[in-house]
Amino acid sequence: MRPSDRLFAPWSAKARRFLGFPAALRDVRTSRQSFVHSPQFLALPAGLMLSQICGQARGRLRRPDNLTILLVHNYRKVPLTERSLRLVGIEDYVVLREDAGRPFRLTCKLRALFQYVSSGQCTTKYLLYLDANDVFVRDQPGKAIDLLKGRGCDLLFSSERESYMYDGVPRRRSGWTRLPVAPVSRRAT
Repeated sequence: MRPSDRLFAPWSAKARRFLGFPAALRDVRTSRQSFVHSPQFLALPAGLMLSQICGQARGRLRRPDNLTILLVHNYRKVPLTERSLRLVGIEDYVVLREDAGRPFRLTCKLRALFQYVSSGQCTTKYLLYLDANDVFVRDQPGKAIDLLKGRGCDLLFSSERESYMYDGVPRRRSGWTRLPVAPVSRRAT
């Protein structure tokens, strides 16, 4: 056993995750991704991560007129994604607030999103939903529209590493494609 193994044995998973941050941060900073959905960075101070991941876009980004950016949450404080949007200069987004006293589940997000779209309040052609507390905005949100059009699809989902996240989603059908960036698309039939 190496000395470092003995040192980190009681909390080795956390230590490995922490020691992996520099490489993960380098990969994110050199990528061309517009959005970084990475809960692993939440272990470090949000101010540090925001400046490291979004700092190059500080005050330079805008929401296209044909796109609504939507967040759904029940946090009492301003979550990381909102802070990221503000840092890069995007102030015109929609936040749907759920009751902060109740447990928050995926179904809360889906219900709020469905009610918002069904109500007619969303007047733009495109809707971009972002997780409220673990998405860093790095580049123009309009690139999501370009990706959608470029793939000829009507809907994009960001993928999750854990398959249980899709338990409520119907099984993949023909016409579904896995994109290199990891979203899943489906052609309208």
